[in-house]
Amino acid sequence: MNSELKTFINDAHNFQNYGQYDLAIDSLKQAQQLDQQHELETEIQKLLSFNYRKLGDFNMALFHINNAINSITNVQTEDYAICLMNKGIIFEEQKSSNKAIKCYLSALDIFTDLFNHDTDNYGKIINAFMTIGMFYYNCHDYLKTKKYLESALPYFDENKETDRQYLAIINTLSELKNII
Repeated sequence: MNSELKTFINDAHNFQNYGQYDLAIDSLKQAQQLDQQHELETEIQKLLSFNYRKLGDFNMALFHINNAINSITNVQTEDYAICLMNKGIIFEEQKSSNKAIKCYLSALDIFTDLFNHDTDNYGKIINAFMTIGMFYYNCHDYLKTKKYLESALPYFDENKETDRQYLAIINTLSELKNII
């Protein structure tokens, strides 16, 4: 793999860490030109989508996340599920709730199929449950919020009392007791 290609991708990460999304996109376009074998196509497309989304250009964000999805040959992979989650975020920001939840639920199915018995990867399942739970919270569907947040709880380990995600779930569930 071309070291210059990895440098452009690393530069893009650095630019986006500082909110310089235009510069990240420029760096990724240069990486794309160097990636003649398309070894990093999925990664580049996901990053382009993220940076366009941060700039508020949802059409370009969707274009690139769809390119990333289309570059993945096996749909039962972590990478595919991550792309679906990212696509759901774009749809959610566009106020396309039905499309967003469809993406989130499909990703959750993949994450649970892949990692349900892999404690090292429970965080991915927790993140999916939290994203869905908070999606429903923002839609004021508190029963579904409760369902998905509670579904995440068994995936936490014995150190859950100091886990920020666990505490966020517990606090939200506590708040829901006053609403439901």
